[in-house]
Amino acid sequence: MRREKFSKSHASQIVTLVFILLAIQGVLFLFARDEAAIPQEKREDYGTLVVNSDTSCQEYKKSEKTVVKSPDRMEEMRESKAESTKSGLFPYRPKKEDYNSYKEEKRSVQSVQLNTADSVELVSLPGIGPYYARKIIQYREKLGGFAEKEQLMEIFGIDQERFNMFSGRITVDSTYISKIDIQEATYEQLSGNPYIGGYLARSIIRFRESRAGVVTDLSTLLISNIIKIELYNILKFYIR
Repeated sequence: MRREKFSKSHASQIVTLVFILLAIQGVLFLFARDEAAIPQEKREDYGTLVVNSDTSCQEYKKSEKTVVKSPDRMEEMRESKAESTKSGLFPYRPKKEDYNSYKEEKRSVQSVQLNTADSVELVSLPGIGPYYARKIIQYREKLGGFAEKEQLMEIFGIDQERFNMFSGRITVDSTYISKIDIQEATYEQLSGNPYIGGYLARSIIRFRESRAGVVTDLSTLLISNIIKIELYNILKFYIR
């Protein structure tokens, strides 16, 4: 009985050992197959496993590899980058020629001189269409010319926001203003100026007639309280 028990126990151990050996052999087979499936260059990139027999340990050694790109490969990469740029994968970087072209275009934008500009020039301004171009010319004729570009905001519809859109592109040369001779001007000429109007025109004419033989000018009107200092600073551009 004891001999029979020993034989069964011994047989069970042998079977277990065989299973263990088969399992180890299967793992080694799978590892060898996976390693064989990895290309040689990938193995060089990932590194080489070196076994040190003296210390009975494994250490990972990183392989150093210099990659030399062939001319064909470099050309292929350039073409791929160009296609990616066109498709929007990479942001477009403007070239130096594009920047120079932009500067030339910006320099070529001419300023508009308000007292000589025609409707075509005025329409070229941002925010100014045919309607406002016509209004600007009409107001210029009524004034006799512009003394300051801010006077455009006296035109109905041209507010600060619209004015800011084109103010950097306009200039004013006050030497083009047609001035009124206050000593000889008629009621129609004086009242036609938006800053004078009918009431002030009559006052000026009455004051001028009351001083027969004496020259009447803006300074005299200011001293005599016919006009205020604010109006004086405006009319000095329009009356001589």
